Amino acid sequence: MSDTGSVLINGLSIGGGGGLTVGVELTRALAHARPDWTVRLLLTENHPLHEEALHADWPENAELIWADPATQQRRPRDAYERTELPELVRARNADSLVQLNGMMPAGNPAIDAPIICHHQDPWPYRPQAWLSWKHRVIAFLKRRRHRNALRKADWLTFTSNYLLQTITQHHRYPTDRCSVLANGLPDAMIRLARTGPAQEAEEDRADEILTVSNVSPYKQQWRVIDALAELTRRGHKDVIYRVIGGGDERDLTALRERARQLGIARRVRVEGRVDEARVVWAYERARVFALHSQCESFGIPAIEAMAYGVPVVVADCCALPEVTDNAALHADPDNTTALADAIERLLTDEDLSADLAARGRERVEQFKWSDSGQQLATLIEQLTRN
Repeated sequence: MSDTGSVLINGLSIGGGGGLTVGVELTRALAHARPDWTVRLLLTENHPLHEEALHADWPENAELIWADPATQQRRPRDAYERTELPELVRARNADSLVQLNGMMPAGNPAIDAPIICHHQDPWPYRPQAWLSWKHRVIAFLKRRRHRNALRKADWLTFTSNYLLQTITQHHRYPTDRCSVLANGLPDAMIRLARTGPAQEAEEDRADEILTVSNVSPYKQQWRVIDALAELTRRGHKDVIYRVIGGGDERDLTALRERARQLGIARRVRVEGRVDEARVVWAYERARVFALHSQCESFGIPAIEAMAYGVPVVVADCCALPEVTDNAALHADPDNTTALADAIERLLTDEDLSADLAARGRERVEQFKWSDSGQQLATLIEQLTRN
């Protein structure tokens, strides 16, 4: 690959939330890692979530490319990948193509560049997250696309070792062309978190539990509400639970209704999607961060909370124990009492909370987008040389 290389990252299939974050941050990090390259991220025009990428701080050598709005739908997107994507690779002289969500371009078109399939979605392998027979069908189709990528991509990357093992073992595929390309945080965010109000004493924080995550039944914000009701019965009557994250309005309403039925509606704040300043404000005041999801390939919000010095409790499943290691408490994902016990420990044991906050700040240093960008750049150089 020449010093003035070109990389195309196909993000057409990613949604909002964590998927879009990975696409944007990998593109930015790769551009920073190789200033002489041109790094382009392909997104869907007029997509309400993709257009959030316009607000990112882009390096001069990074570029957004917009596909037809129809590519929001699967069939037009597949048609685009069969015909227009190969032409785009050629027209932009792309030395490599990075496919997000672990899938080869639809129809396996001839593309004269190494293809890296980046996996970031465990959902097709987590029946706990499926709600209907339609979900089962969609999961089957996605697994089939993953199997095709395992066979035909030049290299495969995964956001965590958990996801690497889950997918390769399911398809009984060797790992010789696989590696972990972890998510992370921007260096600027880590610096801001270290110098902001989050570094105040633990006793200055509110008695508040926080979750930052898309709202969906498998994310289990509802179980944290149940745990809060149990904590209330134990005498913790002033603790607030704040939920930040977008989702279907029915799911947001279901959380509020659950809190009402449990008699704790006054202390459950379901805010939906908010701006970045509001998220930072929430991290800076929370005493406990809870991410009790049953389907996570990494769990970026957990390390965001760690960066801001918030003690963390996560579900003991998927990639969450791997990512948080001994810098968080781990609770049985199906046991409300275990979750309540863990939260109560963090609310009442100042020494434990301070220790986990310190461990969390250290843990964050292992997950930086700048490191992932360097790793991806090195991988692309190796593939193009070969």
